[in-house]
Amino acid sequence: MLSKLQLNQIATVVMKRSLRVSFKKNWQQIYRQLEIGQPDGAGKYLYFSLADFDLLREMANQDSGNDVLNLDFNVDRMEMSKRTAKEKYANIRPEANYVLVKAPFMLTGEVCRDDFGLFDEQTAFRLHIDRVIEVCRNKPVSDLVIVENLDIFDSLHQGDFNVELSRQLSSALFVYRGGGTHSAAGRKSLLKQIQNDAGLAAKITISAFVDLDPAGLQIACLLDGCQQLILPDLAVSQPDRLLNIPQINDSSDYYKQSRQVSHLERLDLGEWQPLFNWMCLSKVSIKQQHMLTKNLLLTGLLRNK
Repeated sequence: MLSKLQLNQIATVVMKRSLRVSFKKNWQQIYRQLEIGQPDGAGKYLYFSLADFDLLREMANQDSGNDVLNLDFNVDRMEMSKRTAKEKYANIRPEANYVLVKAPFMLTGEVCRDDFGLFDEQTAFRLHIDRVIEVCRNKPVSDLVIVENLDIFDSLHQGDFNVELSRQLSSALFVYRGGGTHSAAGRKSLLKQIQNDAGLAAKITISAFVDLDPAGLQIACLLDGCQQLILPDLAVSQPDRLLNIPQINDSSDYYKQSRQVSHLERLDLGEWQPLFNWMCLSKVSIKQQHMLTKNLLLTGLLRNK
């Protein structure tokens, strides 16, 4: 069966009515399969007659189920399977429209009845991003928190958030950043849709709960619309005291993040700049796992007040 690249190459020839192409690997494979065109004696070019263009279109359609004059791979596999046996032509992978979400406020009162004890603060939902957008529009969602690590996402109920942040996050959705079996594509699409919707962008604060190191700060900076960093209160109020906690800082890990440091040095970090300066000066790398296991009080730091 023809590949997406080969279909695109055929489409270019048919649309441009190209009388010849370089007879390289892909066109050699197309020629062996379709036997359309005429190679020159030196094997350098493949020549086409005017009749070959319609024939190329017809044979490509028979092979792939796609009309080369109307190629559209930006569909999911279910849609592509309606056209062809090769559903993997689809550019939109199964996980690209889904995110892993926790919505603690939805597990209270009458919102989620559960007679079997299955739904609690550890419950997560794999939701289509359209459903998440719908929830954001129709429920009192004020915040979207992107969580860097999956084990922390699973253990959010152990977090010790200060009073102000707890109040803020009582109407928040927590979204796993993505990685491993959970693609980051869905999270990227979700944030892009929120930023492209003026009403949602004004309603929802995007926060990042990440490792306290340059790599974590870079993640926060790369999240579309991220305005707040969730971090230990001591990092803001008493940074020296934070670093004096036994076995919490891994300075050797900081030295592995030179590229992240270089990237951050070129950005306008706003209110995060003093935090970044301190990270660099003190060689800070504190992981989310330690924030929870050390029962550190967590607060929010806005990028721009």
